[in-house]
Amino acid sequence: MILHVFNPEHEMALAANLHQFTSPRAGREMRSYLSFLPALWANDGDAVWVEDVEKAHESLERIGLPYANIMFVTAKHIPQLPIDSVYPWGWDRSIVHQLKRLQVSSACLPTDDQLREIREISSRQWTSIHLLPILNELDETIVCEADYVTSLSSFTRPVVFKSPWSCSGRGVRYALNEQQFSANQNWAKNVIEKQGGIMVEPYYQHSLDFAMEFESTAEGIKYLGISLFLTNLGGYTGNILASEDYKLQVISQYIPLSVLDKVRVELLKQMKEYLQDTYWGPFGVDMMVVNDESHYRLHPCVELNLRRTMGHVALSLQSKFVHPMLMSVKYDKGYRLDISPMESI
Repeated sequence: MILHVFNPEHEMALAANLHQFTSPRAGREMRSYLSFLPALWANDGDAVWVEDVEKAHESLERIGLPYANIMFVTAKHIPQLPIDSVYPWGWDRSIVHQLKRLQVSSACLPTDDQLREIREISSRQWTSIHLLPILNELDETIVCEADYVTSLSSFTRPVVFKSPWSCSGRGVRYALNEQQFSANQNWAKNVIEKQGGIMVEPYYQHSLDFAMEFESTAEGIKYLGISLFLTNLGGYTGNILASEDYKLQVISQYIPLSVLDKVRVELLKQMKEYLQDTYWGPFGVDMMVVNDESHYRLHPCVELNLRRTMGHVALSLQSKFVHPMLMSVKYDKGYRLDISPMESI
């Protein structure tokens, strides 16, 4: 039996790097309200760990999409299940500790060495060293730059501060002028103190957000497709559920698809080298089209998400709709997944 776990606090757990990590309230609430989410991609006979079985069924029925013959289980059921594989949203020390306490076999879990490597590769610092320099040389339309610093210098140009580990717009602050730079100095110094350093990136005027979604397997890296998504001030707001042709047509209005092909081939090559003995599972690479002096250019790696993403969820659902739809996570006295028609991007 495969056990699926939705642990959206994953990046916060990576930053803390503790066995016994207590997520902030927002993370706990999201996990509680959306714990049913893996039912959308799980297969017959799989189990999904939720906090409330009845509420999980209600949430799934409200969405109104077909799903496999899965079993919702709570923590008390897990020790009795014949679990031979675990698919979490993301691997970190905290989720491994939780599963061990529930008597899940260590054979289903990554080793301490693998967890250390997963955490390292999940850092924005790792991406700036191992991926950005290579991707930047692929094509003249590509632009990407990021510096890892352990102290702050004076303001010289508009920049974006990013903590090494964070997600969905969290851990990101804009310093577009001297006033914003000064206002965010204490926050940045606090990140440096807690995480050892901070990323400083040029501010890009972005025009389109999307990602390439992959899966690392025993046979190598598989490319799964494009994820087209929406953001607000750097935070995720929703995914477009549409065909690959539709998504590529949208992107082609900004940049040649041949550039995407170069990036995809290089990512398959590089990530196979780094993940083959470390991580098996889904991962995604966030990208964006930027408006650089009236010319569109591609930023090929805004972020590497070494975990499942909402883009993977969108790919698993896109074939169920004829017309483009918007999948978003909303909060109204609790998080909920909402899928509604959309007119345009």
